[in-house]
Amino acid sequence: MSENNAGDGCTFYPVSATVVWKDKTSNIITTREFSAVTDEPRDAGGNDLGPTPAEMLLWSAAGCVAISVEEILLHRGIAFTAVRTEAAGMFLSAREGIQNVRFTVRVATEAGQDVLDAIGQKVLRVSPILNSLKTACRITMVREGA
Repeated sequence: MSENNAGDGCTFYPVSATVVWKDKTSNIITTREFSAVTDEPRDAGGNDLGPTPAEMLLWSAAGCVAISVEEILLHRGIAFTAVRTEAAGMFLSAREGIQNVRFTVRVATEAGQDVLDAIGQKVLRVSPILNSLKTACRITMVREGA
């Protein structure tokens, strides 16, 4: 069910998530056989049972950056023993969303800083999640009976 997008080395496939309300702003999100709780902090009217959707967006972006770095290192045959990726940004408003996102990536490797800088620049170009955030997307809302 996957199709290869010629020229970029990535395989693309349909993705989906199901969100089921539990209480107040607490929701269980499921995709494939994995699930997580998303919620709002107590001071925002939630139960504080899990990360906010904005925090989950940063999880996704940081995860994609980490995997992109790891895949490039592996593809280039560069040995490494650890990768740590941190993401931070500022949630400005419902309209502006998260802005000024910054990634800090630490790689335990013998590769030089110039090599790591080049990998970082490539990641900013090829990360599917970062490209999703940078690209306009058609979004539709469909209402069906519960």
